This record gives sequence, C-alpha cells and structure tokens, in this order.
Amino acid sequence: MKIEKIDTIPNLNVSTKERVKLKFLKAEEPNRGEEIIYYSLYVDNIDYTEKIFGQNKIACSISNSTHIESEHNNKFVFIPYDNGTLISMDDLKTIKLKVFIKEKGRITYDSFRGNYFYSDKHVLINKRSIVITNMKSLESHKIRLDSSFDIEWVIFINSQVIRIVQRNNIEIIDYNIEQEKVIAKTSLPFSKGEFKRLFYRNQKDNITYLEASFIKNNEFSSEIIKLTH
Repeated sequence: MKIEKIDTIPNLNVSTKERVKLKFLKAEEPNRGEEIIYYSLYVDNIDYTEKIFGQNKIACSISNSTHIESEHNNKFVFIPYDNGTLISMDDLKTIKLKVFIKEKGRITYDSFRGNYFYSDKHVLINKRSIVITNMKSLESHKIRLDSSFDIEWVIFINSQVIRIVQRNNIEIIDYNIEQEKVIAKTSLPFSKGEFKRLFYRNQKDNITYLEASFIKNNEFSSEIIKLTH
C-alpha cells in the first residue's frame, strides 16, 4: 500500500444514466434530535414505491457515501432503505442486507455507513460489519467484527482481501474474507496524540482518498491522504 499526503481531492464525478430516482416527500422528527426523511421510489419516471415495498413512502439514510443510486450493468440498484436494500431491475425483487448485532446487551441493527459495486460484487459498509454480495449468485456474505471496530470505509484489494479504514484509528487493517481474520496492519504517518478522525472522501479504481483531522495547539487542522493499493 502506498500512502501519500496531497493538497486536494480530484473531481471524480461520472455521469451515468439514471433509471432510478428517490423523490423527496417529507421530513419528520418523531424523537428529539432524530430526523426521518421519506421518499418515493421512481423507476423510469414511474412511482414503484407501493409495488416494491408495500407502502407509499420509504425512509432512507442519505449522505455523500450512501450512493442513492449505484447500478451494476444496469441490472441492480442499491437503495439506502432499511439499512441496505438491493433491487433487481429485471423483476423489481429486493435483497435485504440488514445486519443485526449485539450492542450493550441488546440486539439491534448495525449502523449504515456506505456502499459501492466492485466488479461482480456489491459491498455494504456498516459501523462494525460488512456485507459482500455476489451479483451473479445473489448470495451475501456477512462479516461481523467485534465492538472495538468503528468502520469508516472498506476497500477491495483483491477477491480475498479487503482493507478496513476506521474512523478513530490510524491503523489500517487488511482482512482476509475466506479466513475471516486480520492479516496485516499499517499505521498512517500521524501522531496519535494529535489525530482525531478519518473521513472517507472518494474512491476511483485502485485509489482511495481520505481526510484526516487533528487538534494541535488547541487548533483544528486536516490533511488529505491518497491510498494506492
């Protein structure tokens, strides 16, 4: 792995044909400080929300890393609904990717962080779990990690190894999927005393861009990191 400090992140936006769209409906705040945003799902400009989900609106978690639409050869799309749902564009059937974990003595679902398609696979990233779906067989492999993990992003190195970037840790972990174990750790060139957090910013081919934040002399600062793998 090659680690470089750079000044800015290049523009990696790519225009794609958008068959699937989420249309904003309304926002609600049932609990103080927790906002739920509802959408309807359109395919080829037709509202399919009721047909696919059995209800006229769905609550989605949307941010820069959730990828409202991610198509795989125009056959599948990922929707950030119910902690991760894949939809087949052929028959509109859904594949649920939600992962349940034990947190503070109770069973709950893991916190959704992001997703992307890689070759013939789809990768769902949660706080302490990863779901890898084979887009040919539609079988999903769920990797549950212990409670010490706080994942920011996951990078595919090859068909067997993934690289795990954590939010509050300068160690980057290489994990073997088949063996289900950590095989390598690499520390980023930062002072642990000054380091605060890592943020995923963008990804293109074998390059991943991260932003690291620091507190030095009571002042916040940040640096852009380029990982080449």
